[in-house]
Amino acid sequence: MNDYEVLGIKESADEKEVKRAYFRLVRQYSPEKDPEKFQQIRQAYENLKEGGGKKGPALKIPEDPFAGKMFQQIVDLYRRHDYESAIETAEEAIGYYGAWEGFLYYLALSQLENGNTGNAVKNFEKLTELSPDSLFFAQKLALSYMERGYGKKAHKAFEKAYGMGCREIDFLNDYAMNCWDRKDYARGMALLMELIKIGSVDRKKNMLPLMNAYAGLFRFCTSFACEQLEEIRQRFYSFLEDAVPYMAEYEDNLEDALCTIVYDLKKGRKFCMEDRKCICERLRRGLGSGKADAMWKNVENSMDRMLISNDDRLSDPWKAWNELLIAQEGEEKIDPSVVRFALLDFKLCILEEWPAIRAEIEVIRDNYPDFYDVIREYVETLGSTANIDYLRSKMKKDYERLGRYMSMGMYEEKYGKTQKQPDPGELWESDHNDYVEPCVRSQPKIGRNDPCPCGSGKKYKKCCGKGI
Repeated sequence: MNDYEVLGIKESADEKEVKRAYFRLVRQYSPEKDPEKFQQIRQAYENLKEGGGKKGPALKIPEDPFAGKMFQQIVDLYRRHDYESAIETAEEAIGYYGAWEGFLYYLALSQLENGNTGNAVKNFEKLTELSPDSLFFAQKLALSYMERGYGKKAHKAFEKAYGMGCREIDFLNDYAMNCWDRKDYARGMALLMELIKIGSVDRKKNMLPLMNAYAGLFRFCTSFACEQLEEIRQRFYSFLEDAVPYMAEYEDNLEDALCTIVYDLKKGRKFCMEDRKCICERLRRGLGSGKADAMWKNVENSMDRMLISNDDRLSDPWKAWNELLIAQEGEEKIDPSVVRFALLDFKLCILEEWPAIRAEIEVIRDNYPDFYDVIREYVETLGSTANIDYLRSKMKKDYERLGRYMSMGMYEEKYGKTQKQPDPGELWESDHNDYVEPCVRSQPKIGRNDPCPCGSGKKYKKCCGKGI
């Protein structure tokens, strides 16, 4: 897998697209949760960034023509992702010429890519010893500690590089991520505020890291008692206002950043109508009403799906219903009979817990209006039905009929296995004494337009007979 594939972009991607992909992915894969993936993403970004014209320091190698050829061979092997050969050649060069910067540097990078993070760290440490005043190597050492999982060492190395004067936007972002992992929230927020101050000199050029920084600030603010939330809100509104003229260029990344921000605010129960109003107004001016409204709907729907699954105020049936919606919105189509069985499964569980579960409806209505629209009809049926027993028996009959071909559902697991009728093949192959008495209707058949026997006042086809 090459660097472009790691970032999920085409080889024709320009510098903006590389940065967009990088800032999107580092929000998903932190060095604490997935250090291996973070390392791949970060290294791919560094490779493409350096290849795009941003050069590091002039690496020292021996003034020998053959040494120059070996160095170029190592660089070429590294860029072709043949890391094992690059390591072997670099070690051979060091054995012959000694530990020169150029050989050590590409040896350490190749070791990182090859998963030899312990050896890579040792070689970056040697580089900082060889060139103690090199800001470039100080940054690389901090990042290698971070990727290795040495959080405490990384923290000290980041602090040292910062003290040496490093103020690159990418460095400040990585340092803030390390502070998040170390729970040094105040320091992390200060770094992101500094990043925003530096990046705001050219907002258009630095749109991506600025969006990422604001997403980080909201995450910090909602994770501990912070008095700066209102100040950050107003700063973010101003940032969106300034970004209106070139918002369309960063449409996808803007949606990703808003997803992160809305998720953290809602998770911390800090999201308010003013947030929705101010953000949507600016989105409409930057993208047009149609695109802005569609983006905002995507943001809220996506975040609500995630939040419902983790909301400890809601019972399992609501969460399972929400998970079904997530699955239905995915790329793979689900068999309609499976969907119907699953819905009956959740609805029967809710019915068994009714009316104790009724208070949770207010939580859903107030916090997840889109999900409430999905469950509204069933909730209203439960609220208006006079004959709950009839509703339960009708649903169980359908549940058992469909359940013959399904694995055990939540209802069976929580309330006991339901009695299922075998199919004709099972009857034929079973013992002839296992005769099953055929079902004989004891009451007149209910017409589709007749009043529903459950007592809801609706027609049968609009109530218990819906979908039959």
